[in-house]
Amino acid sequence: MNNTNAFWFWESRVPKDICEGIIKENFDPEASTEGSYVGPDGNLTTGEKRNTKVCWAQPTSYVALLLFSHILHANQKAGWLFDVDQIEPPQLGEYSVGGHYDWHNDEPFYALS
Repeated sequence: MNNTNAFWFWESRVPKDICEGIIKENFDPEASTEGSYVGPDGNLTTGEKRNTKVCWAQPTSYVALLLFSHILHANQKAGWLFDVDQIEPPQLGEYSVGGHYDWHNDEPFYALS
């Protein structure tokens, strides 16, 4: 494994029409959660950490497959050579004016004893 590349990026971006198609195909405001996240106790919490609507794309959606192909390509080109065989469902967010997404854990934290 080559550890000299801490990150990998592309100079170009996903075209606007593709982004709009991804949003139309995947983002359902009715199914999204707003302002909630999984807290340190493992329970769904509302509060100051997030002011946005989010939903998750299906693992077989176009956006998931597009991201996965980019992840695999970057993994090879950067020389990391991790054994990647799946990804988590992509999360899509809609931010209103004043919206934010502060740092938080999505999984409960368990102290090691």
